[in-house]
Amino acid sequence: MRNPLRIVRDSAPAVAVALSLVACGGGSDSPPTPSQISVTADWNALAVQAWTHLEATAGAPITPHYEARGLAMASGVIHDVLNAIDRRYQPYAYDAVAHDASPDAAVAQAAHDVLVADSQLVSDYPAGSQQAFLDAALVTDLAKVPEGPAKVSGIALGKAAANYYIQLRSTDAPHMAPFGPNPKGQGTVAGAYQYTVPFNSPGAPFFGGSIAVPDWQNMTPFVVKTTSQFAVPGPYSPTSPEFAAELAEVTSLGAATGSTRTADQTDLATFFSENSPLQWNRIAHTVATAKGLNGWDQARMHALLNLSLADAYIVYAAVGEQYNFWRPVTAIHFNNPASTWQELGFPTPPTRDYVSGHSMQGGAAAAVLQSVFGTDTVTFSTTSTSDPGVTRTFASFSQAADANALSRIYIGYHFRKSTVDGKALGAKIGQYAASQALAKAP
Repeated sequence: MRNPLRIVRDSAPAVAVALSLVACGGGSDSPPTPSQISVTADWNALAVQAWTHLEATAGAPITPHYEARGLAMASGVIHDVLNAIDRRYQPYAYDAVAHDASPDAAVAQAAHDVLVADSQLVSDYPAGSQQAFLDAALVTDLAKVPEGPAKVSGIALGKAAANYYIQLRSTDAPHMAPFGPNPKGQGTVAGAYQYTVPFNSPGAPFFGGSIAVPDWQNMTPFVVKTTSQFAVPGPYSPTSPEFAAELAEVTSLGAATGSTRTADQTDLATFFSENSPLQWNRIAHTVATAKGLNGWDQARMHALLNLSLADAYIVYAAVGEQYNFWRPVTAIHFNNPASTWQELGFPTPPTRDYVSGHSMQGGAAAAVLQSVFGTDTVTFSTTSTSDPGVTRTFASFSQAADANALSRIYIGYHFRKSTVDGKALGAKIGQYAASQALAKAP
């Protein structure tokens, strides 16, 4: 699938040119103030908080695909408005010039407008609506900006950029159904995906068999050219000795009861069961703060990270449909119908085994952060909403990505090959995004 958005990024949109005539007042070489530096981190953090709040209050599980898409849009528009004011990096999509606009006002308005346009955050789950939370944050931040032409221009820039992003991704809507039948149907032979409990239920919303986001693979990628750009080797044959070994491993390590996991492996499974976009953005924010990244560099880091994570889920959906491989719980009961085995993290998410999307997220995130910080060897500590009160420390981004991938075996969701190949595929996406997008301005 060709990526038509690449055409947009290669030329200045007409709406951006129009804005530059209104908002540009001759340019300014003054350095950013402390507030202009912190507002970038604040609104990227607010975006993550909004999704975290939604998970806690929606009354239903939130599929991480939506989070990745929403965070990509929010961090992308923050990056673009900052670089419209002071061009330090090339924009992702919205190419404007507005030197005299207030960065604080522009970032707050742009991020707010993109976030509240997301139906998942605002209207799909009324009990968890984040409209009031985001509106209050906007009011608070705009009140800190002195009245005057810079504030007016900043608000105008933010609104125009957000509108552009919303229209740019409007073609996503037909592919965003949360549940639906597997396009390849219900598997009946060894290796073929079968609907898992409770997603094989005859009641709504599963209607006798559903998978999550069944059409996500047809969404236009954010950065990669096509969903088939990077080859994967595929899963082991279900009749191979390699598969038999992996089946035995996950049967033993991933069981809810009678497992051979250590206490630390059990905790690792729980720690990394949090939705990946939230966890990896928290890690990125922690390291960026410790390293003292300025607002423009933080904006670029979050944009590269979230564009990569969004693309990882789109590519993951395409690979999943291609191989349509069964989950461990299905394979175990297929080989032994009398088995009472249940996975530690019941229920298994309603998507295919190969490749592990969670592992792809870790691979992509680690690759982006390695590129941004120029090294893999960064020690950091992080927490998880799925394992409250626990802090884990890692000596490198790759160590965290490895632990993240292994956790999917310990929780009973994936075969090892799915996690290994998934992490490698995610790394290719992250490396590509870091090398191709948001380059330093000439």
